[in-house]
This record gives sequence, structure tokens and C-alpha cells, in this order.
Amino acid sequence: MGSFFIIENVPARICVETNKQFFSPETVKHIQQMIWGKEKPKRVLETPVYEFVAS
Repeated sequence: MGSFFIIENVPARICVETNKQFFSPETVKHIQQMIWGKEKPKRVLETPVYEFVAS
């Protein structure tokens, strides 16, 4: 099972042709360095997890 990370205040760009948001390569690299470098998070959130079981 994978891990989830919340990154706040990430600057995004908007494509003028499609109007879709995307991240610059520099921003992606910075995020990867934060996660892979095991930088200490600003805070930690506890999140409930539910499992869907059909009845």
C-alpha cells in the first residue's frame, strides 16, 4: 500500500491553450526532494480510513 502526502501552497501554472493547471519541473523537483529527502513535515494529520465492504 502506498503513502499519502499533503503539500500545501504549491505554486501552479495554467496552460493558456487548455486552461489546465500544471506544475513546473522545478516545483516537482522541490516536492520530490522534500519527500525523498525525508524533510521533517510542518505538521502531521491523523486521517480515518474506512474499508468498503459490500453487504
